[in-house]
Parts: sequence; C-alpha cells; structure tokens
Amino acid sequence: MDHKMNICFICDENYVLLTKTAINSLVKTQKEKLRIYIIAVDLSDTSVAQFSQFLSKNVEIIILRQKNIYKDMNFKHPYITSAVYFKFIIADLLKEDKVLYLDGDIIATDDIADFYNITLGNHYAAIVPDLVVEKEDIETKKTNPNLYFNCGIMLLNLKKIRQDKLLVKLNEHRLKNPSTKYAEQDIFNAVCQDNVIYADYRWNYFNVYEWKDYAELSESRNKNLIHYAGHKPLDNVFYPLTELWLKYVLPEDLGIVLKTIFTKFDKQVQNCLTGQENEFEKIKQSVGDLQKKTDKLNNLYQILAKLNVQNMLLLQKIEHLEKRPRFVWRLYEFIKSNRKKKLYILGIPIIKIKRNIRRTIKKIYLFGIPIWIHHKKKNNSHKT
Repeated sequence: MDHKMNICFICDENYVLLTKTAINSLVKTQKEKLRIYIIAVDLSDTSVAQFSQFLSKNVEIIILRQKNIYKDMNFKHPYITSAVYFKFIIADLLKEDKVLYLDGDIIATDDIADFYNITLGNHYAAIVPDLVVEKEDIETKKTNPNLYFNCGIMLLNLKKIRQDKLLVKLNEHRLKNPSTKYAEQDIFNAVCQDNVIYADYRWNYFNVYEWKDYAELSESRNKNLIHYAGHKPLDNVFYPLTELWLKYVLPEDLGIVLKTIFTKFDKQVQNCLTGQENEFEKIKQSVGDLQKKTDKLNNLYQILAKLNVQNMLLLQKIEHLEKRPRFVWRLYEFIKSNRKKKLYILGIPIIKIKRNIRRTIKKIYLFGIPIWIHHKKKNNSHKT
C-alpha cells in the first residue's frame, strides 16, 4: 500500500529558490515518505534540474512542465504572479485523490501528518483563515462576508473537485471578475467557502502574526507551517521569523540569498540618505528624541543603582547588628537574670542594673554611664 504524503508546488522562475527552501524544510522535518509534485511553469532546464537533488528512497520528485496559459491575465500585484491560477487545474494535472498544496514561500518546522490526515469527506478542502484580511481588509470583507481563508496552503480533495467539475465554476467566476484584489484567492473564497473545513492556525501561520495580537491565535502560537505571505525574507532581513527560513536555505543558495538581502538593505539606507531628505530628517529627529529619553532612563538607572547599593549596605549593617550579642533587635525588651537587669529600646541598652552579691553593690547605668552606686555593708555578727 502507498503511504506517501502527496505534496504539490507551483513554481515559475521567480519562485525557484523559495520552493527549493520549502522542499528542504519538508525533507528535514517529516517522518513520512513524500511524493512531491512540482508544476513547473515556463521553467528552464537548468531550474528543473535543481530539484533532482532531493530524490531519495523517502522522497519522490515529479515534475509537471507547463506553458503559462494564464500569462495574459490582466492583474498587477507586487508578489503574486499569474502562475497562481494553475491552482484551478491541479485536480486535472494530478491523478491523486488528495494532495497538500503549498506555496513556495513556506517552511515546515515540525511534522504535518496531522493536517494531511484530516478526513475531508465531501468538502473541497481543509484550509486556514486569513486573519490579516479578516481583521484589516474592510473592502475584501464586504464581498466575502464569511470567514475568509488563505489559498497558500490547502489540503485539496481532488476526487470531489473532479466530481463536481469545480474548474468550470472557478473559471466562470474568474471571467465575471477579472480584476480581483487577491487573484485566485478571492475566487476560491467566493466559490468554495461554504464547502471547506477550517483548520488550526498552526497549519498556515503567517510570519507577520508575530507583529499582531489577534485573539484567535493561541498563546503557544504553534507554527508547524510558516507562511511568509507578503513579507518575504529576501525583501527584508528584519521581517519576522527570517532566521527560521535561513535555517533551511541550501548551501548553494546561501550566497545569493545574503547578497540579495544586503543589497536591498543597502538601497533602503540609501533611500534615506538621498532623495528622501525630509524622511531622513524625521528619522534623525526621532533618533534624537530617543537619545534624550535614553539619557534620562540612564540617569534614572544610575540613581536606582546607587539606592540599591545603599540598600544592600543597610541590610548588611542590620545583619551585622543582629549577630552581635549585646543587641537585641526588638522594640522593647527587659532581660532579668540573677545578677543583671537590662532595659533595651530598639536594641540599645538604655538602663543596666548590676548587682555584685559578694560586696552587695548596686550600680545603675544610663546609656552605659554609671549614674548611681550603692554600697551596703554586710552584717558579719553571729547570734549566740
């Protein structure tokens, strides 16, 4: 029996490095055997050959080379390419009953078998809600009143999709709405929203969620599948969870990755220095204000540090006093013995009465100074 996990990527030349990194993360973290389909959209022979390095007894790589039939789509988006519309025809290209579709800008940090093994029944897919759209995109929510989901990670019921001829419905909606904001994602939401299973956020955790405080996210913020949707590590090294993505970059790609990251960082700095004088002045002013606040905080810290030292010295003195036998550290105490009587207030001996039995002498001290001495002669006569 075939126990391999079916995975599918769509990759054009823009996503080769990202897809390789995603596959490497799967190879490093999954326990089950993998069958990875790559829908290669207008990929060169050189790019296709790079995926063969993942072949092993546990990993099967199947390349499905395709011409970009959607290249004339009339839409513009900073990080979405027309290749995303190949999601419509996955069920026609793959002869599987079920497949886990993954965008190239993801990494797996832990086992994903629990997500893959969800029973789909008569549902088209198991998906995860898109909290960024849900919470912040008012215009998109107007046209999608139900819980909006992200299409970057979908567990697809290919058998059900073929049975219901879902491709026809998707294309009909695409022709009626040629300029959707989030391309194929808006179409999937409009056509499939009533027939999907919503899964936990750990199966499609946006890296930008690290900046958010959404109540829907669990306190543990588990993230078995991290999705760098709209905030790619190659665009800015300071984007959240970039360090995890870099962990899975192949050694052969690390040089170009670092060069790309620091080149873009260089340009960001240059934009502040040239052609953006006003913005740069604002930044300088902000830095100056921050420096003043930092100086004040530093002065406050020094004062607190001195108080802390003084407090420690006081505690040491008290500890020292408590160890000395002549001090009794109580508010008031009167000690009486056969020969001595002492009155202490706050541990200081105020009055001390001392009696010498042999000589029958009484002495009274005040603050340690003898203020009264009484001699009493012994009666040495004996009765006869």
